Amino acid sequence: MEKDLTEEFITLIKTKILKGEFGIGTPLPSLRELSEQYGYSRAVVNVAIAKLVSQGYILSKKRKMNIINDYLNYGKIEVISDMVFSDNKELGFKALNDIVEARELIETESVRKACESSCAADFHEIELIISEENRIKTISSANLELASDLDYRFHWHLVKLSGNIVYRLAFNEFSEFAKAVTKQYFQNHPDTYLDVVRSHERLVASMKKQNITEALVNLDVMLAGGDQRYKEKNPLNQK
Repeated sequence: MEKDLTEEFITLIKTKILKGEFGIGTPLPSLRELSEQYGYSRAVVNVAIAKLVSQGYILSKKRKMNIINDYLNYGKIEVISDMVFSDNKELGFKALNDIVEARELIETESVRKACESSCAADFHEIELIISEENRIKTISSANLELASDLDYRFHWHLVKLSGNIVYRLAFNEFSEFAKAVTKQYFQNHPDTYLDVVRSHERLVASMKKQNITEALVNLDVMLAGGDQRYKEKNPLNQK
């Protein structure tokens, strides 16, 4: 129960920070004042503030003073997801654009590196994923979750082929958000699913031939479809 209250209070403070009610560089009310003002126990407030410090939202200064940190520059990676789902639509739009750009950079470099250094055997896992994708003939409520999960796994294995651990770990941070966006997109546009799978097949085929130019062209086409998913999730397009 106390854990739920802690998460509830964390969400409350994050919302105020992301909406600008608690501005960057301004001092946060004392722990006692926060407890009294919002009706949470000191224990809950203490744990919540420590969590917000660890995420980069709050900077803990000497003499127990806490100020709102410059989280856009010094926050942790989970700040991105918070921005996307915040009530601050402008901030959410910025986060979405940055996610798309980061994804394109990581996947482009992953494809390039895989073309240069991978052998045919390295593509076994990603080809198994494509085989699973091909078992789904039409999107329905029964397989929507599976389809979005397979799509994410394809992209993750694409990044894995780069051999770069940092790329993989960074990509992991967007997993739940990416799957949610893909699930929504397939639900709204079920007729596009097989086109997505065909784009996966074309990309892997060109990578196995180690044809970097062809692979990057196929990747651009595939990512253009992915961009459409994120645009539909754009907070400024939501009513």
